Amino acid sequence: MKKIVFSFLGVIMLGLSSCIKSGDNIQDFPPVPAFVDVDFIYGRVTLNTPYGPMVTTELQNALDLPYGVPVLASFSINYDQQTSNEYMVVYNVQYYVIAQAYAYPATGGESTDDFTLPIESMTYLGPVGSSFFFGFTHKDVAKGDTFLYEMTYDGEKSGGYPVVTIRAQKSDSGSQNSACAFDMSSFLWDNMGDNNKVNFKVQYKTGVNDKGEEQFATLKDQNGNDLVIPYSVASGE
Repeated sequence: MKKIVFSFLGVIMLGLSSCIKSGDNIQDFPPVPAFVDVDFIYGRVTLNTPYGPMVTTELQNALDLPYGVPVLASFSINYDQQTSNEYMVVYNVQYYVIAQAYAYPATGGESTDDFTLPIESMTYLGPVGSSFFFGFTHKDVAKGDTFLYEMTYDGEKSGGYPVVTIRAQKSDSGSQNSACAFDMSSFLWDNMGDNNKVNFKVQYKTGVNDKGEEQFATLKDQNGNDLVIPYSVASGE
């Protein structure tokens, strides 16, 4: 069976794992984007990941599983023990619950004034369906701080690509892991082309200037160019 090539190197930058260790037939994955689903009939838990469904029976008796909640999940795959062409069986599963938010049109009435926490840098972690996962770093935060994130769009374009804007804030009801999965269904629907595809850029709030005006940076790829994130109906289904 063909091994999975791990491409979301940005996950490593979150500090949740340091490396990928691969044996002859066993591959260990650092945390990857996932949603947790449960099949009560077959008594198994499925992690829906960018690579497809990953099935485990290790978590089936855990009553506190975050069903339908975004997580970053690490796991191992033994390629000698795979019996299905529809999913991978995984073990040594660990997961971290992260924040979740929805992209919505900016109307001028949103609560952007509450999202004042500067984002020092951010990393694109990957998509699961129409949800896109990002990791963040912040200055002047303490252990135990929790975070919320928002994503808005207003028709702005850069280089012909629509742009979404991400802001952050500290919140008692937020996630301790500085990562977020954004459900971008409304944005994708509003910007989908006739070919059922849309490519977009991301900007994030880095602070304010002396005049109190918001300052933004654009998410970059590994070469320092503006990152253009692709989506198509076929890939997001």
